[in-house]
Parts: sequence; C-alpha cells; structure tokens
Amino acid sequence: MGAHLPQGLPALRDPEHPLRWAWSSHGDRHREGLALMARPDLAQTQILCFTRPSMARRWLRQIVSA
Repeated sequence: MGAHLPQGLPALRDPEHPLRWAWSSHGDRHREGLALMARPDLAQTQILCFTRPSMARRWLRQIVSA
C-alpha cells in the first residue's frame, strides 16, 4: 500500500497529510487555546508561551535540573 501513495507535493492533496492538517487546523487550535486561557477556573494557571525553540529548551533544562 505504501508504494502507491503519492510523494512530494501531490501528497499534500491528502486531507490527512500532517502538513495539510496543521495548516488547515491552526485557526481552530488557536481559538481553542484562547478559550482555555479565558476560563475562570484556570485563572491561576501559569501559561507559558514559547516563541522560539531555544526558549522551550531553556525552560525544559530548568525543570529537569530542578
């Protein structure tokens, strides 16, 4: 079966392709995140926003070494 799957750019026509899924669902995931942050029962929750991979790596190093 795998030998008959399209490769390269034609593979993006598949709605289940990971890149296509990420591109098409980004808006929904963003709205879900905003809704979660607005929930009163989560008001005391610390929300982390990493804008660069290096920020996430630094944070992970801090919690692993703690």
